[in-house]
Amino acid sequence: ILTMKKRKMLATKLEKIFFILAIALSTTNLFAQTILVDENFDGTSFPAGWTQTTNATDGGWLMGTNISLQSQWWSIATHGNFIATNDDECDCDKTVDYLIMPPIDLSTLTSAVLQFQSYFDAGTLSGGTEVATVEYSLDNGATWNLLQTIVGTDDGAWDAQTVSLNSLAGNANVLLAFHYFDDNNWLFGWGIDDVLVFKLEGTDLEISSLTINSTVDVQSPNTVAGTVTNTGLNAIQSFDASWTIGANVYTTNFNSLSIPSLGTYNFSHPDLLTFSTSGLQTLEVSISNVNGLINDFNSGND
Repeated sequence: ILTMKKRKMLATKLEKIFFILAIALSTTNLFAQTILVDENFDGTSFPAGWTQTTNATDGGWLMGTNISLQSQWWSIATHGNFIATNDDECDCDKTVDYLIMPPIDLSTLTSAVLQFQSYFDAGTLSGGTEVATVEYSLDNGATWNLLQTIVGTDDGAWDAQTVSLNSLAGNANVLLAFHYFDDNNWLFGWGIDDVLVFKLEGTDLEISSLTINSTVDVQSPNTVAGTVTNTGLNAIQSFDASWTIGANVYTTNFNSLSIPSLGTYNFSHPDLLTFSTSGLQTLEVSISNVNGLINDFNSGND
């Protein structure tokens, strides 16, 4: 157990390791799309209209901060207030931990999408592997169907998830749920934040994830890379990607692209990141000039 779980701990040898906090802006309600669900779990009680089912003895899905929701072997990166289910702390039955949104009317829409921030490792222990899925029900929760399985990252960071709801268009009473399954073992958990369901419109590009370790070696060159997702309706032909630590900003343009609606693109910035001394720094990465526009639909996910 120690060997498997100690990967959650940060290295402490500052003379050799440079710590980086990689930040991508969260999706916020700053855009004009038709929004059907918008929940950031910042309240003090369970959100209105949301429900859950669980066999867990700890209450299942709980709201709070990383300090109140994490445990000895499952640390959670800071993300303000959010909701999570923690199997590491409880070690109880979390096979049917369903976090269920209010009913959604998709009867008049042809294209819609679910976006949320996810903290999920897909950890394995003693022969069991935890599973996180987005599921839907068209019969008021009597039966649930798989919409998308979440890929775990185990990198100590939150990541953006985008799930197409186009296959559910035309239905008037759709239930969407986050289902955590602990495989009947003592595993970790799943954190959820910034849930949005909206109609796809216009031009919008999102930084979905960054591919850079939280600790890197001093004097070694590092590539700032990541993934962007087309969260609009129009295809993406070009965008600028910038990174900065302090005053210097390094910007490059990616063009001759053809990223379809809900498609993704993996980028690597040509300007390498190198440190001469150890310490703690903040790396900020952003995108702009999407298809030559000053602002796309949602600047909050840039």
